[in-house]
Amino acid sequence: MDREAKLKRIYEAAIKIFSVYGYKKTTIEDIASELGWTKGALYKYVEGKEDLYSKSVCYLLKIWQQKAIDAANNTQDILRKFEVMCEMALRQLVSDERLKRLLILDPEIFPLTFKEDPYKEINNQSRGFLKSILDEGVKEGRFRITDTELLSNVLFSIYKALILETCTVSEEDATRVFEMAIELVTKGFYN
Repeated sequence: MDREAKLKRIYEAAIKIFSVYGYKKTTIEDIASELGWTKGALYKYVEGKEDLYSKSVCYLLKIWQQKAIDAANNTQDILRKFEVMCEMALRQLVSDERLKRLLILDPEIFPLTFKEDPYKEINNQSRGFLKSILDEGVKEGRFRITDTELLSNVLFSIYKALILETCTVSEEDATRVFEMAIELVTKGFYN
């Protein structure tokens, strides 16, 4: 098994354990045991628990992010592209119990401010993709707000709040909340 495959296996095992016990209660031994490895073998790939947690969360966030990006990129209409990106992000969240549990146990994965973001690089990529959709919509004359940098930050902040709020509700309720948010953003609430 090559290094990349081993890392994927490590991250999957770590996510499984961290999503059940949380960061504080999980030990390196727990994850090594899940892998059928010794602690020493695991330390060949990670520096410690904090490093393993960070890399595992990054791994999971990148999967989530890529599914939303791929779905959006398969859509031509810019308005629909925005909606598809949001819908796929929600679908991935509600279908991945590990992701929901991690977000419940560690809401700091999506902190209140961009300055405190431990996953800034990944979240900046997501905001950048969102901004590219907004830029394309402005260029096509389909979106009226032209400060796409500010708008992408505002929308991403709303998105983070919705994610944290919907982690603890049923899939049906989460879907309703996201659909309402998409409608509010795309159509407003005025008659």
